[in-house]
Amino acid sequence: MECLESFFGAIYLDRGLGPCRSLLARLVFPLARDLPLRRAWLAAARRPYSPPDTAPRDPEAEEDAAMAAFEEASGIKFRHFGLLRQAFTHPSVYHAVVAPGLGTGWHPSARVPLGHGAVAGGVDPRLHNQRLEWLGDALLNLAACDFALHYFPESHEEPVTLLRTALVNNAVLIGAAV
Repeated sequence: MECLESFFGAIYLDRGLGPCRSLLARLVFPLARDLPLRRAWLAAARRPYSPPDTAPRDPEAEEDAAMAAFEEASGIKFRHFGLLRQAFTHPSVYHAVVAPGLGTGWHPSARVPLGHGAVAGGVDPRLHNQRLEWLGDALLNLAACDFALHYFPESHEEPVTLLRTALVNNAVLIGAAV
C-alpha cells in the first residue's frame, strides 16, 4: 500500500491532480463492466462545481456586507458568493434557523436558498459548512505537504510530517484567523 501511495505522490508532483484521478478511476473500476462507473467518476471531475446557493450578493444585507469585507481583507473575490455564505454557515445556525421553516425559495434570516436537493429529514448538507470544512482540511494538508516537499526536498518523512502538523493544527489556524 505504501508503494502505491508513494507512486501517487510522484504522479501528483510530476503531473498534477488530473492523472492521479484518472489512475485511481482505473484502479477502483478495473473491469469492462465498471466502465460506466469509471466514466461517471471522470466526468464528475470535469464538471464545474455548482453551488447550491446561487443568490447574488445583496449589498443591502448586513451579512453580505460583512462577507464582502472578508473578501477585501483576504484579497480573494468569490465567483460564487454562495460558497462564501456556505463557508460561514455553521450547522447549528442552519438547523436552528433554516430547517424549522424548510420550504422552497429564500429564507432571508439564514441567507441560504431552500428546497435544493433536500435529503432525509428535510436538511440539505450542502447548505452549511461541514462539507466545505472536510474539503478544506484535505486541501490545507495537501498545501502543507506540497510546501514541505518543495522547500525541504532532501528531508525525510518524519521532519516534514512534523512540519505539516505544526502548520495545520487548530492553534495555528485560529491564530491566523484572528
